[in-house]
Amino acid sequence: MLKYRADLIKARNISPSPNLSNSLIKNDNNTFINNLIISKGILPTSTPFEIHPYKNELPLYLNEKYIIGTFPPISYVLDNKFILKEKITQLKQPNNNGRPIQKPLIPFYHGSLGSMWDFILTNGELEKLNLLFEKENGRRLVKDYLISFLKNHKINYADIIDAVQRTLNKESRYDAEDKNLSNICVNKDLIKHILSNKNAKFILFNTSSIFGNKGIQLESDKKINVDKNTKSLDIFFRACQELGFQIQIKVTYGKYKNNFEWVNIGELNTSQRKSKILFEVKISNCNDKNNLNLELPNFDEKVLTIITPLSPAAVNRGKTKLNAIVANWMSLNFDKNPSDFLKFAYHSFRNNDIKRLYTLNR
Repeated sequence: MLKYRADLIKARNISPSPNLSNSLIKNDNNTFINNLIISKGILPTSTPFEIHPYKNELPLYLNEKYIIGTFPPISYVLDNKFILKEKITQLKQPNNNGRPIQKPLIPFYHGSLGSMWDFILTNGELEKLNLLFEKENGRRLVKDYLISFLKNHKINYADIIDAVQRTLNKESRYDAEDKNLSNICVNKDLIKHILSNKNAKFILFNTSSIFGNKGIQLESDKKINVDKNTKSLDIFFRACQELGFQIQIKVTYGKYKNNFEWVNIGELNTSQRKSKILFEVKISNCNDKNNLNLELPNFDEKVLTIITPLSPAAVNRGKTKLNAIVANWMSLNFDKNPSDFLKFAYHSFRNNDIKRLYTLNR
């Protein structure tokens, strides 16, 4: 369990432990849903354990490509079958002045506002999507369309978090900020799938601190700090470290200042750990040939190409233009904006044309 917060667990009348059983987590989630029905949608002040709602709806295939996010905003609860049965149409913040929370735009990954799909789909595909929304049961049809898109383009989509508790923000409300995710139970099935999939080559992470100007933060033991940067790439790397794997990074292609060969992630210097959109990672089993945590017999090492553009949720924030990678791209494309940049990055990924992203590294 990452970002361990004993106080959040204790508030749910559970004996605190960083290694809670799946049954305790499921029981707490069931209690949460039952109480939500009784309260007619009023969210509790003691934040519950939430279990990923879409994990079992989209199997992982032996594809070359993955897209990995963190965890959906709590609006997904409104598509829970028990909540739907009770005809609860909105969630209410736990304080009287809290804004109501509506259903996600799409009952699927990255569906709260559907922002990622705006960037990875073509204009023609988006037009089809909008036409589906207008039909009866449009949300379901859009979800089916996106699942077909991922399958047809041989892209696996998954989140790195299986279950989690949120911390309320400064206004004592639930929000969609990843920084407020605590007691993170990592999706080990995803990590196992990637490391055991002989075809796996490319992973696009929706959020990553290595893209930012400050970069990856390390703790004193040289492990990735996910308290400061609760992002999908950072959680993935930290989880691999906790499982006993060694992680090395290299950037060897493109015309930029910081060319470097394999470096242990805990040894990256300041320039190496920031402002990177494309690089290679080597995950090695440095202990023995049998990884008991993931049951990966004969696993030695896996080399992957990592793509880390900015978060779709952050594309319109004012600070985005100050990012070194975005600023560089916009200086070369003066008539474009950060949204155009993100679309460029996603389409480079889906069209197998990622090499041009190397030149954007700073």
